[in-house]
Amino acid sequence: MTETLQLAHSPVVWGLALGMVGLVLVQTYMFVAMANRYVKDTGVITHAERAKAIRVGTIATIGPAIAVFTVAIVLIGLIGAPITLSRIGIIGSAAFEGLTANAGSGDTLGTAEFTPTLLATATWVMAFGGAGWLVTTILFTKPLETAQEKFEQTNPALIGLVGAMAPFMVFFVMGYEQSMGGITADEGANYGPLAAVVVGALAMWGFVRLAHLRRGLAWMGEWAIGLALVLAIIAGVLAERI
Repeated sequence: MTETLQLAHSPVVWGLALGMVGLVLVQTYMFVAMANRYVKDTGVITHAERAKAIRVGTIATIGPAIAVFTVAIVLIGLIGAPITLSRIGIIGSAAFEGLTANAGSGDTLGTAEFTPTLLATATWVMAFGGAGWLVTTILFTKPLETAQEKFEQTNPALIGLVGAMAPFMVFFVMGYEQSMGGITADEGANYGPLAAVVVGALAMWGFVRLAHLRRGLAWMGEWAIGLALVLAIIAGVLAERI
């Protein structure tokens, strides 16, 4: 295990990991530039609205970032800091990376049987498991933008409808699957996911309503997502332990 972690922290692995993170930063710059150009050309939102959207998005990442950071600390002790950095930098899901790393190592992760060869295997499994996230972003971002521009010319109302409904349906389906999966689990009902979905939805609705009804609480509209996520996490953990 010691030899494996020494290899995992070698300069070569650090170089590869930093190169991967650099690729993500380049993609981020490209997306921001495309978004700014789109806003400038279309005037779809004002400068103040754009600044508010960035602020709200940043606040909303606090809760998930804390959860990812907590799991990442464990991963660092198992597969090393460089590999953890590169994987979290691309996927952002420490739990997914933990599952794929354990599967790739043949359930030897964290044991004396975790050899350098198994580290390499686990790294490849993690890479292939998350490749779709990176590849689809590169291949389909521009074509989707072109398709959106064509739809805006023929049916602009459809773009607005899809933009409003797509995130709702994605998270509704994910929430439903997680909730039902917990309730119908073979090892016993787990109401944690259901509690997280219900509390998160009610908290989000309540914060947004307060922000609209009370002028002094207008700031709550920007913090609504972040606060709702924190409350949902707390509710889910408590429900699992009851």
